[in-house]
Amino acid sequence: MQKTIIPSAVLATFLCTTNIYAEMNNTQMQDVQNITVSTTIESNETHLETPSNNTLIDTKISKAKAIIAAKTKMISDSEAKAIAEAESKAIAKAQAIESKAIAEAEAKRIQIIAEATKAKTIAEAEAIKAKKIAEIKAKAISERKITETKAKAAKAQAIAQAEATKIKAELIFEETMAKAKAQIEAILDKEKEFNQTETNVKVEAEDDYKIEDIGVLKNISNLLETRKIEFKKGYTSLTKEGTKTVTQLAKILQKYPKVSIEIAGYTDSDGSEELNQKLSQERVDTVKKTLMDKGISSERLMAKGYGETDPLVPNTSKKNKRKNRRIEIHIVEDV
Repeated sequence: MQKTIIPSAVLATFLCTTNIYAEMNNTQMQDVQNITVSTTIESNETHLETPSNNTLIDTKISKAKAIIAAKTKMISDSEAKAIAEAESKAIAKAQAIESKAIAEAEAKRIQIIAEATKAKTIAEAEAIKAKKIAEIKAKAISERKITETKAKAAKAQAIAQAEATKIKAELIFEETMAKAKAQIEAILDKEKEFNQTETNVKVEAEDDYKIEDIGVLKNISNLLETRKIEFKKGYTSLTKEGTKTVTQLAKILQKYPKVSIEIAGYTDSDGSEELNQKLSQERVDTVKKTLMDKGISSERLMAKGYGETDPLVPNTSKKNKRKNRRIEIHIVEDV
């Protein structure tokens, strides 16, 4: 069998004739050339046994076509893969850009909503504040008007009360003056009656030869004009000065052993009538006991409290009340 070597020029000429080179890019051409070189080397090194040169060429061409087709398919797959990857990357990038844009838009939307909400909240707060201020002002005005109205009413009431009090005071004053006048007239009448009684006693004493009565009466009158039978304020016990006066009274009674007396006690109008009656009685009992302690027989002594009755002057002042708080000594025939 004859061995034939296929020159590379023959294969190149065939490929040019079939326009394979025209359909390939530079990279594909490089691959074809590499295949061609490889085939040439293989052809140079291998002795093919073929019946004829044409058959051998056809076989080589077919083999080359198959290799070229496989390589072309591989290149097409690579390009498709590259395109797919590029498209995938582009899509991913576009999606990333879109996602970023959406995220930024959403963030912006949220920010706008937040700012709008904040502005709304501030506006509502300002509105509430303004409303409260208006309510406070209105309430203050209302309260001020109410206060002014109450003040006017209170002033009018005070004026009316003052007028009523003035009228009442005038009436009380007139009534008091009338009572005082009546009491003064009564006192004057009593004094006149007393003077008449004293005169009658003197006359009677002279007629009945009761010289002792006249003497003791003068002595007691002189004593009580210079001294007073005083008690501690609010108590029934005698003061030091009061004790001295009662002691002097006992000495006078000792000089006139046949004379009997009434110890009469009076108070002012302060307090209740019952209390004043009790106080006056307890005080005259104290005077009686003191006289008894000084040697005066109880048979010669009569003690009677008259309370706030029979005042010497109206109980309208401290001075007058002091005059009405007194002990009187009356000469009596029988105790």
